[in-house]
Amino acid sequence: MSYGTLALVVAVGLLGPVVALLPTRVKPPVVIGEIVAGVILGRTGTRTIVATQPTLAFLADIGFALLMFMVALSLPLRQARLRGAVRRALWATAVTLGLAIALASVVAAVTELHRPGILAVLIASSSAAIVLPIIGTRADDDDALLVTIAWVSFADIVTVLAVPFVLETGGFGRTLLGAVLILAGASAMGIVIRRLIELESVVALRDASHRLDWALDLRFSLLVLFTLAWIAERFDTSALLAGFAAGVMVSLLG
Repeated sequence: MSYGTLALVVAVGLLGPVVALLPTRVKPPVVIGEIVAGVILGRTGTRTIVATQPTLAFLADIGFALLMFMVALSLPLRQARLRGAVRRALWATAVTLGLAIALASVVAAVTELHRPGILAVLIASSSAAIVLPIIGTRADDDDALLVTIAWVSFADIVTVLAVPFVLETGGFGRTLLGAVLILAGASAMGIVIRRLIELESVVALRDASHRLDWALDLRFSLLVLFTLAWIAERFDTSALLAGFAAGVMVSLLG
């Protein structure tokens, strides 16, 4: 991957905002323009950008982790209405899984795809990378969108954990352990950081960071995010969970 390719990726990413600002009655989300650019320059179109190129694939993984991090930051975690949204999202996720399992059995029965478990995961899985940028931060004013964010996140997490199980790779226990370590790690880091930011020396350091633009809060947030993502990588768990857990931790810390 060269700087030219990186510049091209950034340039075509601008197509999203451009399309969203077109003087049309229906305002398409920014992500629609980005998808169109990808179709044109990717495997379907000119193949100018190869998505499987290792460096580009790694940047995509970082972007997905940061997306989930930002989604978690936008959640009103300190508001009581979030508890109701989580309950509704859990019910929605349960219904989705039940329908996916039932539909997968029907599809497997009438086709030659005799792997209902894989079909169920494919049907139940959402696309957080598509849905969440469309919703953006509007969940602050709309409970339905807040439920949708939680629903999409829960569905992705459940299906990610189910993949090694339905593929019979023997990695379900490893993936589940990775998920537990990510959640435990985020909780432990949150407790430690909560204690540290109350120290006078740390308060003075953060004040200096704000005055001198050291961005220490950002640096430590990214350190937590990438540490959790590293755990996810080692245990074959999705960076989705790492990004979301890090975002929740930072949001709760304020």
